[in-house]
Amino acid sequence: MTDVTVEQEEQAEQVIKTFTIPLKSGCGHVTLEDADAVPLEMYRYIFQQGLEAIVNSVGMSQLLKGITKLEGTDAEKAKDAVRKQARANVQDLLKGQIKRKGARSAAVKVGGAVQTEALRMAKEMVKDLIRQSNQKIGAYKASEITSAAKDVLEANPDLIKKAEANLAERAGAAKTTKALDLKAMFGAKSESEEVKAKPKGAKKTLEAKVSEAKDQTRVKPKADAAKVAPRAGIKETHHTTAH
Repeated sequence: MTDVTVEQEEQAEQVIKTFTIPLKSGCGHVTLEDADAVPLEMYRYIFQQGLEAIVNSVGMSQLLKGITKLEGTDAEKAKDAVRKQARANVQDLLKGQIKRKGARSAAVKVGGAVQTEALRMAKEMVKDLIRQSNQKIGAYKASEITSAAKDVLEANPDLIKKAEANLAERAGAAKTTKALDLKAMFGAKSESEEVKAKPKGAKKTLEAKVSEAKDQTRVKPKADAAKVAPRAGIKETHHTTAH
């Protein structure tokens, strides 16, 4: 056995024994230097807590939604689905295939436009699956499809790269396609002030405020005297000329 092999084995052992625990709210982390130093009962407790958190979270967001409000046969069907997913999670743990925490948080860090496009693609995947299963898309609420799409996006982070490629392709097409020319489509109006987007939260100028106030307080012109009806109590007289 060479010195290099011994060093690699020692590094592997160190990785197994050392654990870094991230703290919430960006407070840093703490490190457990030697897992072997943890008493057996405490080790079992830690292991149990980890199992419960993983088995009860992966793939469960849709299955657990509203389950406490169900009754009778519907409640039993929902619980069977949860148990089935839990057993699948245990098997994935044994195979080393469990979906690891952090995929969604990484996706959230991308730009808003990319995230929106990736979620749109995920929604289309969900809808395609519904169609292929001979089910009606309208039977599902928009919120249910969105929630399912988020799970798809979490399990398929490669959708983020595809979304970025889609946006880049659209931006390039918009610049090079002749049909997409505002001036050609709308003429001089496309360069006028009326179509320019105002920045959010823009305040009216003092001149605009004064002009608006004048419009609101301006006195309406009096009606034509000839059209004014006679006041009550006054008889209208007619003069005739004798011939």
